[in-house]
Amino acid sequence: MTNPVALVTGATGGIGRVIAQHLLDEQYTVIACGRNVATLRELEETNVLGGVHALSFDVGDSTAWERNVELVLGRHAPPEVLVCAHGAAPCIKPTLALTPREIQTVWRTDVLGAVLACQTVGSAMVAQQRGCIVIVSSLHAHMTYPQRTAYSMAKSALCGLVRSLALEWGPYEIRTNAVLPWQVETPRTQALIAEAHACGADLQEAYLQRSPMRRLVQPEDVAQAVLALVANPACNGIEWVLDGGVSQSMWYQGYKEQRR
Repeated sequence: MTNPVALVTGATGGIGRVIAQHLLDEQYTVIACGRNVATLRELEETNVLGGVHALSFDVGDSTAWERNVELVLGRHAPPEVLVCAHGAAPCIKPTLALTPREIQTVWRTDVLGAVLACQTVGSAMVAQQRGCIVIVSSLHAHMTYPQRTAYSMAKSALCGLVRSLALEWGPYEIRTNAVLPWQVETPRTQALIAEAHACGADLQEAYLQRSPMRRLVQPEDVAQAVLALVANPACNGIEWVLDGGVSQSMWYQGYKEQRR
């Protein structure tokens, strides 16, 4: 009996790579998609059982999606799980200064890339009458910071996609859900913290004081939520917020004083 197949986009990122590893641990054959060829090869080589198969292409390219999904179907069983964990870097800029190209770059990667993934992989899921899709959105879909217009718009659109597919594809036994993490402690976040530190700001402490639990979200937190959504047959159309309670607070001051 062959292992079920899971396709993970953004598998070379700080979140996607951990999700891919968790799916491997659950005995899935993982089709890892990403732009960083070296990291994809490393992912293949570190899994000696051959459970990872890498694909490098632009998620915003419809032709590339059709070509690569056809390749996957020629070598493997149709994917039973699709995880969209790809995303463009946030464009931090005043809204009045945003250019059409900057907006299009974020939208093409985050939104169009997810739609194309769902269309091409979802077609095979509809044909086999089963499947599970999990899209990694962000808490920015519900609440955001100033100067994050392009990013928060894109993450909100992903939640709209989840709601629509949950209704449209539910009759085919295909479930579609989202996880919405707050600040995840990835290499990208660590780079932002280091950049702020170089300018004399303690961004990490600012994040921690924003959280009732005084912790950032970990990639493992996101991966565990993804697996839980995949495993539970009643989960369809869910937006699972992972923020340690940040969105429950009306405070903008830190929680540091409360701990005394």
